[in-house]
Amino acid sequence: MKPEKLLDIAFRQANRSGQQTKKSMAVRKEKRHIYADLERLKVAYGTINSFLMNQLESSNLDNLTEFNKSLMETLVDSPKMERDKKKIMNSMQIIKRLKNEFEMKIKFSDNKMQSNEYRKEFYGRLSSVVKKLDFDTIEGYTKELQTLPKIKHMDTILVAGYPNVGKSYLVKNLSGHKINIQPYPFTTKELLIGYMPHRFDTVQLIDTPGILDRPLEKRNKIELKAMLALKHITRNVIFIIDPSETCGYSLEAQENLLKEIKQTFKPKIMVIATKKDIPSEKKTESDLSISNQSKEDIELVHDEIIKFFFKG
Repeated sequence: MKPEKLLDIAFRQANRSGQQTKKSMAVRKEKRHIYADLERLKVAYGTINSFLMNQLESSNLDNLTEFNKSLMETLVDSPKMERDKKKIMNSMQIIKRLKNEFEMKIKFSDNKMQSNEYRKEFYGRLSSVVKKLDFDTIEGYTKELQTLPKIKHMDTILVAGYPNVGKSYLVKNLSGHKINIQPYPFTTKELLIGYMPHRFDTVQLIDTPGILDRPLEKRNKIELKAMLALKHITRNVIFIIDPSETCGYSLEAQENLLKEIKQTFKPKIMVIATKKDIPSEKKTESDLSISNQSKEDIELVHDEIIKFFFKG
């Protein structure tokens, strides 16, 4: 919202409230006008003060998880936002002093003309303070906040690997095809979130297309920050690798990505080789080798994942 629009809203509400006060007061006409101006002052101040307070509260990084805080610091110009917040806090103090000062002046006015002049002077000085404020950065922050993925606080595993190696297939089958799709900043993809049942508990599986699926040198600085934010969710990672190379990427490239993720995340990492039913001369080290076509292998993967991450 632009400062001018905020002022317009505040003054219109103040005027309506002042008119109602003037009609309802059972005092002589001169006093009714003074009471009406006091009401206008109170409403104009209250409207603007509430808006400014809401701006500060809605941009409070302390209420966020470390994951979302890390993302927001990338999405928004944090230093500018902090400067704008400080300016708002200082302005709120000035506005409160003005309100107290002109409240006393209007209360002890000799007549309605003097009361009216004081109220107009208050409006003018209030406008001068508010027009110097900038809400764009904070409002941009609150809009971006709505785009953040909703990650549940629970046992979680990230699923990484090049495209077409079988990540989403694994997540969907382990979670009974119940997938929650969440947007993720800086990518054209979404996080695919599945919930794998385990006795009386559930494990959250997060497939990360567009994030953990290509070398670091192919990312810009903002994409790197978005990727590193994932470290705040969990250090448990399943890396899917396709020795058959039918995914379209060489085994060497896939193994290099695995090394980068190990160095970057320092995770507890389980490597699963897929497509074992496709003949290939190339071999790679893995904790488990499965076929994407086998239901028995999916059941095996479920048990091995629980053993690897939660019973070690």
